[in-house]
Amino acid sequence: MSENVLSNEKLREIFRGLQEEAGSLLQQKEKALEVIGAVNGRLEKDEMLRNAVEDIPGMSAFAESWLKGENPEASENSVSAVLASFMYYMKTDDAIHDQIPVIGYIDDLRVFAFARELAAEDLDRFAGRNS
Repeated sequence: MSENVLSNEKLREIFRGLQEEAGSLLQQKEKALEVIGAVNGRLEKDEMLRNAVEDIPGMSAFAESWLKGENPEASENSVSAVLASFMYYMKTDDAIHDQIPVIGYIDDLRVFAFARELAAEDLDRFAGRNS
């Protein structure tokens, strides 16, 4: 694996592109909800990642509530960041193939961290409201 493939800069560039796509997808709420449903379904079978990232169910609930109009105070930027991380996770051709045990999730974990960082204020507010 080349250092370039794993660089934060390269992953952030990919993430920003997906966040633009996710921003457009927010206008198609049913399709965005399908992405969230697909991630939730995959996570049910993906014990390793599910155990590594506790925030994913909360991120999922946050995005879903916004899409359903139940969380209007959250910013579109935060929701698109979460959705972009989900889109990355669902990619079959991401930087490190998920089939590689343990190592295959390094890039996914970084992208989830990017989304968490960008949406932290809204995610924390949502979690506090729903605890």
